[in-house]
Amino acid sequence: MNHIKLTETVLNSINEEVAKGEKSIKSILQSRGITYEALRKKLAKSEKIRKNYDQAIIDGISLSLDIATFRIRETIEDLKNNPNQRSSLAISNLEKEINSMIKYRSSALLSKYQPKSS
Repeated sequence: MNHIKLTETVLNSINEEVAKGEKSIKSILQSRGITYEALRKKLAKSEKIRKNYDQAIIDGISLSLDIATFRIRETIEDLKNNPNQRSSLAISNLEKEINSMIKYRSSALLSKYQPKSS
């Protein structure tokens, strides 16, 4: 029954929502009446479908990190403009968080561009 629901059009729309990074895969599937087990089986059967889904996940994470970095930078600017917070420890902690997110993204993307050595 779920196999009929997982058409190419439906899979593409699922990937689009995943790439936005706003909802969990569980809520995306639930809104369509599809179980995660059905999606998992479909992903296991087709390398192309799995590759597209994996790319959507990467895109969603990347977008979420961009949004978070932007929000943190806005907060830093707000703190810098507040006379009581200019040399705040919060600013340095937020800058460290940005660096952590950049390191995470770099490590995640590096494995995609460089083959693992043995």
